[in-house]
Amino acid sequence: MYDSERTQLNNSVASGKEIIEENYHSFSTIIGTQLSRNYENGYIKINLDKSFERFAQYDEGNDASWDSRLLDQFMGDIIYGWKKEFKNKIFLNPELAFGYRTLIDGEKQEYQVNGSNLTFDKGVQEDGFGKFALKTNYLFSENANLFFNASAKKTTEDQETFSINIGFKNVF
Repeated sequence: MYDSERTQLNNSVASGKEIIEENYHSFSTIIGTQLSRNYENGYIKINLDKSFERFAQYDEGNDASWDSRLLDQFMGDIIYGWKKEFKNKIFLNPELAFGYRTLIDGEKQEYQVNGSNLTFDKGVQEDGFGKFALKTNYLFSENANLFFNASAKKTTEDQETFSINIGFKNVF
């Protein structure tokens, strides 16, 4: 259930701003599985997911509306990781991943804007990605460690994502 309020700039109202309040609901589900196999110094993981989303009828007065929107997609990836331990204190865990996503249903979205019927079907129908991640861990003691994680991901749609996480964990 969504209960939203937002301000939109609108030159057809006296104040130049219009407050839009809307209530609507949606349903989504993801069903998936992970297959994995561990080796002496590494592992392979395969993730398969099927997602389905339904957005109920939405009406934003005269501005925008749609009847019911469906989105159905399949996603999968394979991850190869290996682990290396140095003198029982430093752990390295690099990972290499490749994935794919494709739209099964929902590639054509029909909606109305200012009373005009429109269709959008130019979105990303499928894409793939490659990702490299490095997870490191330094053990101060059995209950305390310092970690550093970094990753870089690039998709076939020229999206790039970079992340760095640094932290200290102490269990007492």
